[in-house]
Amino acid sequence: MVAELMGLSILLTECRYSKTEEMIKALITVLITLAALRLHAQEIMGTISDEKREPVMNASIMAYQGGTLKGSTVTDFDGKYVVKPLDTGIYYVLFTYPGYDSVLITDIPVKKGSIIINAGLTRYIEMRKCTLIKYRNPLISKPTGR
Repeated sequence: MVAELMGLSILLTECRYSKTEEMIKALITVLITLAALRLHAQEIMGTISDEKREPVMNASIMAYQGGTLKGSTVTDFDGKYVVKPLDTGIYYVLFTYPGYDSVLITDIPVKKGSIIINAGLTRYIEMRKCTLIKYRNPLISKPTGR
């Protein structure tokens, strides 16, 4: 009876180890797959500077493909940015920062690896047009459900 119980405990222990080994193998496979996908991801990177060639921190970068926003980011302290991961294709990239003219670069071919796009922003010379719309209360207000 004791020998049968000991045999059962050895069998259960072996089952636990084999399940753990299977889980570890599956996890390693997933991690290797993710690493391989990461290595083949395309990206647009570069530096944004102003007319004095100083970096522009927190500028917005938006990458569009076929009118759809595919990725966006902001520049770091040194004016550097990376937009990733991107599919291969033709993109246009919009660079914006308050107080500066926006820059739109079109027909950027994104293939395997990285493409470097550096942009220079210039300050507004004159005040831009601004449309002012005064809010008016509606003549008939909807019930609030109280």
